[in-house]
Amino acid sequence: MSDGLFIRDIHSLEELNNIIGFTGEAMAKIEESVSKYIDGVQQVLDKQQDIIRQNLDEARQRLENAQKALSACYSSQTYDEDSGEYTPSCDCEERDVESAQKEVDEWQKKLEEGEKIIGECKLEIDEYNDPGGAISPPGGHYLIENMCQSQTPNATQSLQEFIAEAHDYSQSDLGGERDIAPGTYNSFVSDDDLPMTEEEKAAAFDSNIQGVKDEQESSSRYYDIQDANRAMCCPSCGRPLQMCSCNIMHVDVNLYQ
Repeated sequence: MSDGLFIRDIHSLEELNNIIGFTGEAMAKIEESVSKYIDGVQQVLDKQQDIIRQNLDEARQRLENAQKALSACYSSQTYDEDSGEYTPSCDCEERDVESAQKEVDEWQKKLEEGEKIIGECKLEIDEYNDPGGAISPPGGHYLIENMCQSQTPNATQSLQEFIAEAHDYSQSDLGGERDIAPGTYNSFVSDDDLPMTEEEKAAAFDSNIQGVKDEQESSSRYYDIQDANRAMCCPSCGRPLQMCSCNIMHVDVNLYQ
């Protein structure tokens, strides 16, 4: 059986509610930027591929013209018995064909490499936009969309209901007729039950941040991720979360001031 739930500082729960809301907003903006970036990358790749195809077509046309010129030169050649050579020599036309063929081969290679890169990129994009199924998880787009539209509102709603109940309990007289006389104190309340001072909050915050940094630093060697060295700010005004008063755009969350 549970011994109950002890809340030391209701204001910390209110701050947690705000942070959850801001996190949902930040993730929505990040996903929107990522989707726009992915679309932009795909458009650039397709455009570059079109340019390569155009250059390849032009190179093939030059090769065809050079081959026709060489064929015409061969047709006009005559054998000079005195010199033992054919005239005209057609050396220039042969070099033109060789140069044009080399250019075609280079553009053909670029086209094949580009198609390979685009194929790999489109595969990653399709996985990112995959809605998922019964046995396969969704891609990043739908994962973040679900977090912003469902998980974040549900989490903040549950937390707000809990905060409201906590406020009701904190304002209720649970002592019955055993009122505490002025100048006395509740002997059942320890120092650990009192709300944190600002100094204690700052120390706890620094300790938690350092713990996350240490954990990510040890993991970064294996997973190649960045250290936790950035402050969480409002995505709209750029202020620290505790100082922000912006309205949430993507999730319906009540902010505690």
